[in-house]
Amino acid sequence: MGSGSATNEASDEFVSHSFRSGPSTRGSPFQIRKQKEELALSNRDEPHRRRKTYVQHDVDVRATWRASKTSQGKMASSWRSVEVMEAIWYCSLVATLRERTWALLRKHTNVREDELPNIRRSRSGSFGEHLEKSAHGTWEEVTFYYGMACKLARKVGFGWKWLQKFLQLMLYAFLMLPGFLYMVGFYFTSKRVERNIPYRKMSRNRLDLYLPRVRRGEGKSPVVIFVTGGAWVIGYKGWGAGIGKLLSNQGFIVACLDYRNYPQGCVPDMLEDVMEGINWTFRNAACYGGDPNKIYLVGQSAGAHLTSLALIKQGERVKQGVVVDWEPHHLQGYVGVSGPYNITQIVEHFNQRGLYSTLFLHLMTGIDRKNGYANVALESVSPECLVRAGALDGVKLPPYFCLMHGTADITVPSSQAVSFAETLTERKVDTKLIKLQLIEGKTHTDFMINDPMRGDPDEVIEEVVEMAYGKEARKLVVAPAGLLPRWLVALASAVCPF
Repeated sequence: MGSGSATNEASDEFVSHSFRSGPSTRGSPFQIRKQKEELALSNRDEPHRRRKTYVQHDVDVRATWRASKTSQGKMASSWRSVEVMEAIWYCSLVATLRERTWALLRKHTNVREDELPNIRRSRSGSFGEHLEKSAHGTWEEVTFYYGMACKLARKVGFGWKWLQKFLQLMLYAFLMLPGFLYMVGFYFTSKRVERNIPYRKMSRNRLDLYLPRVRRGEGKSPVVIFVTGGAWVIGYKGWGAGIGKLLSNQGFIVACLDYRNYPQGCVPDMLEDVMEGINWTFRNAACYGGDPNKIYLVGQSAGAHLTSLALIKQGERVKQGVVVDWEPHHLQGYVGVSGPYNITQIVEHFNQRGLYSTLFLHLMTGIDRKNGYANVALESVSPECLVRAGALDGVKLPPYFCLMHGTADITVPSSQAVSFAETLTERKVDTKLIKLQLIEGKTHTDFMINDPMRGDPDEVIEEVVEMAYGKEARKLVVAPAGLLPRWLVALASAVCPF
């Protein structure tokens, strides 16, 4: 008690001397208590007084507090305004530093403005901020694809085969919905996914990057360029979320390319987009921690058709002496999955399945109706026909060239892969290994959708891992965890239109 009394007396003496004005002395107990309250308030506001920008505002707030008992809410509101102003100042500082960083990058490197990473898709920030950005970009995509769907419907009409395929597709999607929702959640919310990075300033020239969960060893990660299928009509980079997730879990950086679909563009336009996407990946892989000397190309269905055409067209440019960003042999491996490689032989097959020959011809070549030049035009977009004509003579291909197909594929017959592999072998193309894998009982959708959903080993993942890390690494690949019961996947596969 004695020590407490002494402390209070000393404090009172300090207050009376510190706040004495004029000839007044110690003052009454009421004045001393008021002086203590003012001193406590002054000490509480001391850290804020160091912010020189808001010193005068600080004094005004204390004066308002002393003037009225009901002004406490105003003071709290004022301090919230200060915090908002400070946040605005911080954001402007970060933006300035960011712009100066990109200015230095442009000054000392040869990276073009449109090749800079999409800084709006930064992996930093809260989950809510990331989701808000994803939602904004998704709405733009939905409105665009809705317009393209209406345009396609006006062009092809609604025949009974198209209606049947559409209903089958809706039923298939409904049965697989729980697994699809899981992948949608990963695609739109994972901070390992960099979405909608432009590789050229044209419509749909975007790509998604899947960054590795862990890196194998030291150094840069191998890169996989994946081009999705979709019958050249419903292709979308988001279809590659499954393979992107699985390969990124194995230490790869995966670039899933988007490209113009019909009727926005025909196959020559799609091929141009794919080649530009490959160019971008070679130029920018190192910016994301990828190894530009370890890039692999994978295409599925229509994507396999476009990627094989890209290899051939790039080889022709090299033979013509054109300066290019990459040559076919700069790729360390190629995998074509369930692809059509001789378009002239499957026109009637697609016609019977609802992709009518007149529409198919326009989709492939841009020719409106069948005429004497139709077959020649189809050969120009058929990889097998081009190879047979000598397009790859004298061109070095990737050291590993793999064609993978399921024997139960009713969308694209497995004979397409067999014939293409035989043509490559007959022409003695310059590659280390031509590998043909016919997987017994596999359908068109098993490799990319059904197998991961049911938790079966994925041959595509295993093949890419073997190309990059060797045969021993292939044995260590673990099958993904199944997302759906096997009977449900089997039922969905039975009604799938592909």
